[in-house]
Amino acid sequence: MNDRRYSRIGRIGFLTLAWVFAVSVLLQVLFAGLSLFVDSDNWTIHEGFARFIAVVPLLMLVFEKGGGIYGERAAGSPNAPGSGFVFENSAKNSVK
Repeated sequence: MNDRRYSRIGRIGFLTLAWVFAVSVLLQVLFAGLSLFVDSDNWTIHEGFARFIAVVPLLMLVFEKGGGIYGERAAGSPNAPGSGFVFENSAKNSVK
């Protein structure tokens, strides 16, 4: 039962961090635009915010492992959706 609870916490944490990361990227673009078009002093905000954003994907990796999101359907796995097409075409092209 504890494994199930930790899995749920991991999935919710991952989803939350994914949204935080998406909003952070949009804010980063906003700060870059402010520094280019309004005042170049805003560039320091853009630089400092980049250091904050760099931590979020690392935390996402932790929650991804804890949530069990990396199962057999992970990207690059032969069971991943759409990967059959890629593997079939690469095999056909290598036979030429």
